[in-house]
Amino acid sequence: MTPIAEFTSLAEPKHPLPTIPGGTRHSATEILAFARCERRHWFKYVQGLREPPVDRASDDFISAVKRGQIVHDVLEHLRQERPPPETMEAPSTGSLLVCRVLVSPVGRWDEDAPPPESTDGARYRRVLREEIRSVSAHPEYRVIADASGARRELGFLYISDSEHCYQGRIDLAAPEVSGYALLDVKTCQCDVDVAQRKAEQYQAQRDVYVVSAEGIAGMRAARFAFQFSRAGLQISESITEQTSARIAESLKQRLSMMTEEGPVLTAHPRECHWCGFNRVGWCEGVKAGQLDLPLG
Repeated sequence: MTPIAEFTSLAEPKHPLPTIPGGTRHSATEILAFARCERRHWFKYVQGLREPPVDRASDDFISAVKRGQIVHDVLEHLRQERPPPETMEAPSTGSLLVCRVLVSPVGRWDEDAPPPESTDGARYRRVLREEIRSVSAHPEYRVIADASGARRELGFLYISDSEHCYQGRIDLAAPEVSGYALLDVKTCQCDVDVAQRKAEQYQAQRDVYVVSAEGIAGMRAARFAFQFSRAGLQISESITEQTSARIAESLKQRLSMMTEEGPVLTAHPRECHWCGFNRVGWCEGVKAGQLDLPLG
């Protein structure tokens, strides 16, 4: 073997490339999951594990996921078949319109739905109609929905930097005088009091929508609203420049925390009750007394 005369002629060993735990494309749902429980987020989005199912025994006739899919689908297509504004206010007209638009989404998202001619099927569709109407006929919702340039189910992909990007779908967006109005429809089955608390819990999702909308449009988000279908309530807040800066910083901090090793347990003990990973023993979970916190 011929000795190497000049060691500098040797190729340098390849350096390991740094990797970020989990993905680099983040959805609003993922950011919310991390905000509620880092450990649960780690199982689902870093390790890529499917969460074991949890039996949510109740008298409800439809799952939360299917309910949300159907309600959002109908709201997206209502405008395409919407009658003149003066007739939309009539309950009979609005209900007939919802009935017509409801047919396809039910077949698309819930193949196990009871037939419409059955007692259960009639109740199933009546409850969905009422929930959809509580959103579509809500005066504060209509202000945004009827605005010139309003867009529904607006998909987006925002590349914030070389390491992270955000993706999602904004339920309703419309330009206003001082910026964009953004709205997210929530189909959780809660009353007005619980909706107020839920809106606070959903702030992490709001952060993704606001940062992405401002980054893509190059225009400030003037306000953000959560529309609760069952409660018939809209919770809206103005987004000032200071609020926008605070939201961007909060989101940046969450992304930084995602790269840290050893995800901690949730600070919201109620999350453990509905966690499949906790239910099968993969995560020990926490109890309210351990953190001296109320169920949240």
